[in-house]
Amino acid sequence: APFEHWLTRIAIRCCYDFLSRMKLRPPQCALDATDAIPVQEENNLARDMIHAALALMKPDERLVLTLLELESHSVREISMSTGWSESNVKVRAHRARAALKKLLESRHE
Repeated sequence: APFEHWLTRIAIRCCYDFLSRMKLRPPQCALDATDAIPVQEENNLARDMIHAALALMKPDERLVLTLLELESHSVREISMSTGWSESNVKVRAHRARAALKKLLESRHE
C-alpha cells in the first residue's frame, strides 16, 4: 500500500485507541429551540446536536461516520485505512447510522 494509506491507518488506530482510553465526555449544548429561529441559528443547532450525539457514540461508530459522512471517504478508502473489510465498513456504517438516529430521537423527546 502507498505510504499515505499506511500513515493514515496508523493515525486512525492511534486516535481510536486514545478515544477508547479517554472516553471523552460530550460537549454540553442548549437545545431550547423556538419556532422563530433564523436559518443560520437552526443550522448551528442541528450541527451542535449531531456533534453532541457523535460524542456519545462508541469510538468505532464515530470513526466510520466521520470518515464516511463528514469527510466523504469512500468505503474502499476506509477499508484500507482501518484494516476492516469493505463489507465490514458497510455494516459498521449501517449500525452507526442506526445508533446516531436513536441518540438523536432520544434527545428530541
